[in-house]
Amino acid sequence: MKNNTLLNSKYDSYFEPSNPITTPHEFVDEIINYFSKQNQFVSILDECMEPKIKVNDIEYICKLGEPFRQWKLFKTPINPLAGRFLGYKWVYIYKLS
Repeated sequence: MKNNTLLNSKYDSYFEPSNPITTPHEFVDEIINYFSKQNQFVSILDECMEPKIKVNDIEYICKLGEPFRQWKLFKTPINPLAGRFLGYKWVYIYKLS
């Protein structure tokens, strides 16, 4: 079942992937790339399309989503239609409680 709702805007971090993400392996590659550039070690706990990771002993879940505007107060997708048709997604990182 496809979920058409917007992502929770209370993400801890986000990044724009260098390459399209269509498989769990591509997702993990992009996460590793991102954290390598940040000079941080990341552990992959679950390789799937919503991977769970651990950074600095804190667990997170990563989700693909449409790019949000920069304004923290008004977090809305930049162009939801373009994202759906072109597959343009960012990675949002949420802390697990």
